[in-house]
Amino acid sequence: MSKAPSPQPEAGPSSSLLSSLPSRPSSSPSSSSSLPPPEPQPHAQAQPSEPLPTVSGQLRRMRRDLLHPEKSYVGPDISTLDPPRSRSQAEKYFARVANENALPSRTSKLLGVGGWVLGGFACVYMTLWADFGEREHVFSPVRRQYAILKNSFFTLSPREREMMGLEERKAELLADAAEEQRPA
Repeated sequence: MSKAPSPQPEAGPSSSLLSSLPSRPSSSPSSSSSLPPPEPQPHAQAQPSEPLPTVSGQLRRMRRDLLHPEKSYVGPDISTLDPPRSRSQAEKYFARVANENALPSRTSKLLGVGGWVLGGFACVYMTLWADFGEREHVFSPVRRQYAILKNSFFTLSPREREMMGLEERKAELLADAAEEQRPA
């Protein structure tokens, strides 16, 4: 059985960058410290005033160019556009008020507060009383709780009814109604 050749990495932009850089000596445990470090080779393209490009910087730039390529201009042809506006037209269009720090008038304040009050009332009305039909809707649980609360305020408890004598009157009225319905 013969071994298949291992796939070689494709030569791309990163491989050309790596090949253009000077090689570093490998640090192995057997290397002695008595050898002088290799002198850096002068870079043909670099100028003395510019710092040498780093691999990470070039890779970062290449990645940015690949992910965010320059976009071409797709707007209207510049020759077909209107000429720039005059200064007087610009001042008229972007006119400023005389006093930018002026506070709003009483009417404006009342309109603002009135809008919030009216909006709040509209929300409460829609939640509690607006007719959305017989189907269950999002406000049904809120309406049930409201009905329970309202009934607790406006309905007498059995003890209160007894104290006021309402139970006796109710029993008398029911007895009278039953006697009227009986045939004689």
